[in-house]
Amino acid sequence: MVSLQNIQSLTDFRHSAKKYVEQLQTTQAPLVLTVNGKAVVVVEAAEAYEAYQARIRELEAEVMALKLQTLKDAVAIGAQQAEQGQFSDRSFDEIIAAAQSAVSSQSAS
Repeated sequence: MVSLQNIQSLTDFRHSAKKYVEQLQTTQAPLVLTVNGKAVVVVEAAEAYEAYQARIRELEAEVMALKLQTLKDAVAIGAQQAEQGQFSDRSFDEIIAAAQSAVSSQSAS
């Protein structure tokens, strides 16, 4: 959530840009700029932006690793069941839907 102190009009930002840039660099907190009382732009320090981007890349990699592990686990279970002569009555589409649901629920937690 953005602090009310970090919401400013675009006009005020233009008049005091240097002050706000220093504030952004010091606090690393984003600044929301408004036009006619509506939020239209978020400004943040480049360092903070890079940190957010790096964290997003890390989280994307974690999600992909979880999906891959879930797929590997499902394939291993399926292979084991097939070796034991256990076959499913479900259609291929039902099996894929169940696997996607399992991946989604693991990604959410």
